[in-house]
Amino acid sequence: MARGGIDPGQYEFPEPLLPSQMAKSASWASIGQQLTQKANGASRRCQSATSHYARSISPEKSRTYVRSQQRGLPKMVPEHIRKDFHRFGMPGDGPMGLKNMNTVCKYFEFKGYVEGGEFRAVTMAQFMQIYAYVEAKSLDWKIDVTETNFYHISTWLIQPATKATNSSLFEHIGNRQQAPSWFISHWWGEMLINVMKCMRKHYAQRGLPSHSAFWICAFANRQHELAVEFGGDHRRTNFYKAMQHAKFKVLLILDVSTGTTGPATPLKRIWCIFECSMGLDQVSTPIDTAVVVPGGGPEEVVLVCSGLTKFERTSDKYLAGRGMVAKVKREYTFPDEIVKAGLGFNIKMATANNQQDIARILNYIVGQSPDAEPPREHPKYEELNKRIRGMFAQIYYHKALARDKPTQEIPRKQFMGFLDNMSKSIAGDSWRRSLSLCLAGCRLDEDDSVQMVSQGLPPNVVNLSLNLQHTGILDRHLEVVACLLPKNLQVLSLDLSGCPDISDAGVMNFVTNLHKDVKTLVLGLQRTAVGEFLLQVTKSEPLDMLRERAAASKDGSRMADPRSQDQQSEDRQSLLECMLRSKPSKQMRDKILLDLASAGQTGDRLEMNRRREEF
Repeated sequence: MARGGIDPGQYEFPEPLLPSQMAKSASWASIGQQLTQKANGASRRCQSATSHYARSISPEKSRTYVRSQQRGLPKMVPEHIRKDFHRFGMPGDGPMGLKNMNTVCKYFEFKGYVEGGEFRAVTMAQFMQIYAYVEAKSLDWKIDVTETNFYHISTWLIQPATKATNSSLFEHIGNRQQAPSWFISHWWGEMLINVMKCMRKHYAQRGLPSHSAFWICAFANRQHELAVEFGGDHRRTNFYKAMQHAKFKVLLILDVSTGTTGPATPLKRIWCIFECSMGLDQVSTPIDTAVVVPGGGPEEVVLVCSGLTKFERTSDKYLAGRGMVAKVKREYTFPDEIVKAGLGFNIKMATANNQQDIARILNYIVGQSPDAEPPREHPKYEELNKRIRGMFAQIYYHKALARDKPTQEIPRKQFMGFLDNMSKSIAGDSWRRSLSLCLAGCRLDEDDSVQMVSQGLPPNVVNLSLNLQHTGILDRHLEVVACLLPKNLQVLSLDLSGCPDISDAGVMNFVTNLHKDVKTLVLGLQRTAVGEFLLQVTKSEPLDMLRERAAASKDGSRMADPRSQDQQSEDRQSLLECMLRSKPSKQMRDKILLDLASAGQTGDRLEMNRRREEF
């Protein structure tokens, strides 16, 4: 029995009534008149049961007001109580308030559902549309635009705009599928203005066309149904499908240390780690990393690219090595603290806002049910740690090797220890079977650097592509490289273009010391001291024949063409005639005729080639 003798189990409480169903008394009317006089004509507000305030609606405008708001109402609300739901159930201010809801729904009108979350990538123009809205409304949100992050955008923009339709924000700015060209990986605490700067820098450096689209999870996923997004198979998620369509090309946006966050906060977030781990089995590492360095001036965004950008490739065509010089200069100011954070990666230190996300991704890593309790220790954790460290070591290896070594003893010892740590991280990925490593333009003219690079290759690699253009490598270093290559290697591509000290003797010695399991060898020897005959031989003959030639040439002199002068001239003339029959342009045709004359072709045969019909 309760106090006062009333039994709550037997007492029948009256059914609560909506305000529109309550009878107005004379006393309440008099109170309302008094309040009206005190307010001096000011607009009145009434406090609802949830402690929110709603705008009072005049009877004349109630129907128009409710009709305009029907699109923002949940479908389960009955028609006859929608007016009261609006008036007493929705706040006037705040992210889900009437003012913000009206503004967001007016600017981002729903354009229709787009099936397939992997096809909801935004172009640069669409991203700037979102940024322009945030920049205009951030003061209304009482947040400075330089401090607005993706958590604020989700609260003030994405959730209000997509609540009624249970859609993604992309479905409010686009009405058709857009396949991604690049996958953006970042953490939601990153400032939107920094993400915008990094994307624009990447867009310009890569020379991307206007229709290139970036997949951003905040805009592509339907935030109201994320619970069903990650299941047992990661290949069914929008994340993996979008990564596939982008060909595993990732723009990873990192941050520097700010006292409260960083450095490299995404490497401590479980979702960013999950996204980066999808590309571990790729031959190369197609990850571009960008960071905004405060106080960096006009070049405050520093970008480390996988390979050369479009501008750098074009520069290399006109002047060999110029593109590599531009790449080294562009990446020189990238913060070392981010590189060290990548080399110290640990999956057990990863965090997320939702503990269930951590459990699901850790269960995916160890290969057990998503709903199980993830183990505190597991061999798969250490495997992922080594593979992620090796991946980031590959990304920043070129930047580190391109630096000039300190001349003083202690700084040089520290620098070489840093390089050795990166080399061991790459070699620690014993699960990798294919590797493409670009070290073009780096300083490899010293014995210790060549030995460290050779020892830093993964031990179980079967297919290896090594780009050593313009590295200054010497003949004696090729023997070291051949002896330290992985024992299971079968296919090797070695580009030595632009190394002027490489000669025929060094190449033949390299072929002699290659492991017997190597079946295919592709050599790039342009702009070296290698003779013309060996250049042609390495392009046309298989590795077995090269081994025979290497065994036959013991004196180390330049290999001579065994063909006679007449046979060489005849072979060249036959090649030029084949080119002439391929219907080249007039300019090229005239050049071929000049080459035929210089190759010794005369008489009726040359005249016949000159009279060939010109198309």
